[in-house]
Amino acid sequence: MRDKLTLQGYGERIDVVEGDVISGDLPIGGYDLIHLGWMLHDYAPETQLTILRNIYRAMPAGGRFIASETPLNEDKSGPEFTALLSLNMLVSTDGGIESSAQEYLDRFRLAGFSNARIMKIAGPRTLIVGEK
Repeated sequence: MRDKLTLQGYGERIDVVEGDVISGDLPIGGYDLIHLGWMLHDYAPETQLTILRNIYRAMPAGGRFIASETPLNEDKSGPEFTALLSLNMLVSTDGGIESSAQEYLDRFRLAGFSNARIMKIAGPRTLIVGEK
């Protein structure tokens, strides 16, 4: 990731920080934004909540967290791509599953994030945004 950022000219403006979001072994503060791309769905909802709480604790006041995911419809009937992805998560992970946008928002709020919201972007992914 660092190499790609440097090649794109962002190496001086963006830091990539390593840590363990499940154990909570994360550097505290020092950044404005944390982003996880297509990662929450790899875990069971309870583990997702643990990850969100650990990220919230590590963030400074005023920081933002963005998760890129592909939420299911509220009735979980689709879209087809996301339903198939959810099936893939069920068979290839230990409890991973796609969630609806409302389920993601509920977990963000339970973890402590304020102003949790959904942002639609081009393509199948959606951004779930929260603030500390």
